[in-house]
Amino acid sequence: DVVVEGKNARGTPVTRTNCRIVDTPGHGKLRRDAMGELSRAAALVFVVDSSTFTTEKKDVAAYLFNLLSSELVQRRRIPIFIACNKTEKLTSHPPDFIRKRLEKEIDSLRAAKRAELPDIAITKAQKRANEIAAKKNAKLRLLGQRPGESFTFEAFSKSTKVPVSVGRTSATKLDVAAACDFIIQRGA
Repeated sequence: DVVVEGKNARGTPVTRTNCRIVDTPGHGKLRRDAMGELSRAAALVFVVDSSTFTTEKKDVAAYLFNLLSSELVQRRRIPIFIACNKTEKLTSHPPDFIRKRLEKEIDSLRAAKRAELPDIAITKAQKRANEIAAKKNAKLRLLGQRPGESFTFEAFSKSTKVPVSVGRTSATKLDVAAACDFIIQRGA
């Protein structure tokens, strides 16, 4: 449990005590632990290394895609803040650049998921169960957009009621005000 100090939607300073923050590393082998925490999450802060983003964008987008297409995130409407970290470095990219690239990569992932091969079923009951599951997954993976539309976080937020925002942070410079404000405004 930690104390979070930030500003509410009106700009008034607020202190929230007893905030439970769970830090899960983004390493592929540990992501299952992060997905397990979704059932208790009031809000998500998705940290992106803005200095190495271009070399890791496919992996970052795939992880974010899995979060956005999660039934728990969409059903519970868990707000997401994409924190572009390490913004103090000369090699870092601005949040708008990262947002646009993530949208492009997620759109590519949506197209790839639509083209996946169907599951093989042996019995009629298995086939029907696979069809129902595929329909549900297809709806979740559309991320609130129509099949021909390009993905944007803005359209995703409007259609699914899952607010997504992007901002800059710097943990080494202790510049985490944008993340704290998000937790104060969106966290429960």
